[in-house]
Amino acid sequence: MTITVRDKLPSAPASLTETAPNKTVELPNKGKIVIVGVPGAFTPPCSDHVPTYISAYDDLLKKGISEIYIVGVNDQFVMNAWGKHLGADPEKHEHIHFCADRNGEFVKSLGLDFDASELLGNTRSKRFALVVEDGVVKDLRVENLPPDLTVTLADELLKSL
Repeated sequence: MTITVRDKLPSAPASLTETAPNKTVELPNKGKIVIVGVPGAFTPPCSDHVPTYISAYDDLLKKGISEIYIVGVNDQFVMNAWGKHLGADPEKHEHIHFCADRNGEFVKSLGLDFDASELLGNTRSKRFALVVEDGVVKDLRVENLPPDLTVTLADELLKSL
């Protein structure tokens, strides 16, 4: 079942990590956060998508977003390298987190996974953007097709904040 607006965000599983394979992500229950799901690090559409959040970083913070989580069904080493490749500076962008959902458990719990085995070898995340406030989904945007870049771009999300 797919998560919807007004649903409580499920807890992050132990398999959702940041910076190191054993550093589990704890999604905050207070405040306003953005979670961006992408099919694959280093893929061309994803490498166009995520920089919109890096560019809009200051604007998102001004709109009350406290943390931005970029989630991909990849390992943590790939997610770390991709964040660096895209120019996410941990000192300048301390509130952007590149998270590995190494077996897709988190995106499956949201109902936002799809079978990408033909192209990417396994189940992957649909392209989505969630705004979560105090643990409750306030806005949910999902692209119709994995390579689409329309409703989930940072500029589009900013319009609704």
